[in-house]
Amino acid sequence: DEPRERNTNQWNRNLQDSIHYAQLVREGIPGARTFIDPMRDIEDGQNYLPLLEYYDVIATHPWDQSSGIIKTARKQGKPTLWYFNGVVMDRYDFGFEVAASPSTGFWQWHFQWDLLPFQRFHPCNRSGVTLPGPDGPIETPTFERLTAGIDDYRYVATLKARIEAAKQSGKKSQALEAAQAELKALLGSTMPFASQKDYSEPIRPRRSINGRSLDEWRAVLARHISALE
Repeated sequence: DEPRERNTNQWNRNLQDSIHYAQLVREGIPGARTFIDPMRDIEDGQNYLPLLEYYDVIATHPWDQSSGIIKTARKQGKPTLWYFNGVVMDRYDFGFEVAASPSTGFWQWHFQWDLLPFQRFHPCNRSGVTLPGPDGPIETPTFERLTAGIDDYRYVATLKARIEAAKQSGKKSQALEAAQAELKALLGSTMPFASQKDYSEPIRPRRSINGRSLDEWRAVLARHISALE
């Protein structure tokens, strides 16, 4: 978990040990899959990109400090890339950003980290997504933002499925061509990770892509989904 070179907790390892343990598992447990989650490309002055050659799954933060990990995973097609712990924690983080990235998953430390999730003036507003309640987790404003982002991702995934089904049918149509062009324009204009200006204080939620609001993009996707049904 979150390898680093110094100030290590009992669950952290440095680069050398992380590679060594991956080699031990490969040699000793055939078929086992390995996972590690470096927070960025460079940790304590050490380049962590070599980890990509030794692990089956790499998870990293969706920010420009991990651009090398993200771009290398896309170029090589391996290892499997996931995101973890959004750095902006806005709707964009959990929706269109993931859809435009090579990441195939996103997991978030969310449960009762921030003990004041309903206090809008509390300085730490990127945690405390859910709190325990008598009938299950209690939703928070952050939970609602993240849920909206996940729904955005589902719209993209649904349109991709409709496009693939239309292509498999062998029938070309204006609706298919229009849907492919619009989806390409959306994903081509979407940053697959946050830049420093996005996650520097004060946090600036990302609310638009290429001149359209996120709601407008969702409406566009919905129209193409309907046209291809």
